[in-house]
Amino acid sequence: MLSGAYLQPSLTSWKRDAINCSRRLICIVRWAAVGRVHCDLQIMKTLTESDRRFIERLGLQAQSEGFSRIAGHIWATLIVSDEPVSSSQLVDTLRGSKASVSTNTCFLERLGIVERRTMPGERQDFFSIRPHTYAALVQGQIKRLEARKEVIAEAKATITNEQTLAKLADLDQFYTLYYESSKDLLKQLRCQIRDHKT
Repeated sequence: MLSGAYLQPSLTSWKRDAINCSRRLICIVRWAAVGRVHCDLQIMKTLTESDRRFIERLGLQAQSEGFSRIAGHIWATLIVSDEPVSSSQLVDTLRGSKASVSTNTCFLERLGIVERRTMPGERQDFFSIRPHTYAALVQGQIKRLEARKEVIAEAKATITNEQTLAKLADLDQFYTLYYESSKDLLKQLRCQIRDHKT
């Protein structure tokens, strides 16, 4: 039978070891956090007054064209950034919510403007302007125009009202011209890409 006097030193020693271990873990976590912050500071440059003015104006322009203002802000931020920008950096820089940044980065991805990246040791996503951005943007627009023209063609085949058909003909002509001019623009952009490679 072991006495309490014998057990007490062992218990005290165990507590002391546990406290020291906890302190070491806290230090490790703090150093890791500092490392991540340092990495973020290296990736996200300090924005100049001109950068911020451009970001704000492109946001207002996007809003005037029916898009969300923060979509324009994100687009402009990625234009002025030298390296990929993390989702948390976008939240901090633009003072937006995580949900809004997530929704609008996805929207810009669908348009072909933005590409999503991963970084070693990071769980969050990073974003940058997609290579050959505007060729991809026009290509996406062409696909959307093709889908709209299909909707119009189906409507013209089934609707019999003459006034409606006249309006559909005007809309079809508009989308046809828009479609053809977009294809011409895409050809020019692709030619520029090829010229830059040679």
